[in-house]
Parts: sequence; C-alpha cells; structure tokens
Amino acid sequence: MKAAVSTGQSRWQIMLRHVLPNITSIIVVQVALSLSWAVLTEASLSFLGLGTRRRRRRSAR
Repeated sequence: MKAAVSTGQSRWQIMLRHVLPNITSIIVVQVALSLSWAVLTEASLSFLGLGTRRRRRRSAR
C-alpha cells in the first residue's frame, strides 16, 4: 500500500487494485451465508404458519 501511495495512485486505484481482490472471497462467503439464512428463516416461519399467505384464485365467470 505504501508503494502505491508513493507512486501517486489515487485512493480508488489503490482500492480497485489492492484491496478489492483480497476481500472478494469474504464478500462471496458472506452473501452465501446471508441468503441461506434468509431461506432458512422463511422456511421456519412458513412451517409455523407465519410466512407469506397464498393468494386465492378468483374464478373466471
């Protein structure tokens, strides 16, 4: 990082070239865990009868 600053790179360039590649795996894992937690929560609420309600079909007359 000090070398990048000393060569005059902007903060955005440093972030895109040095920081972002190192945190992409962390972001991917966090997104996967968050989505799985959301699915588990929705399934648990539906099992308890507190989830989203189904829409009633209207008969076409």
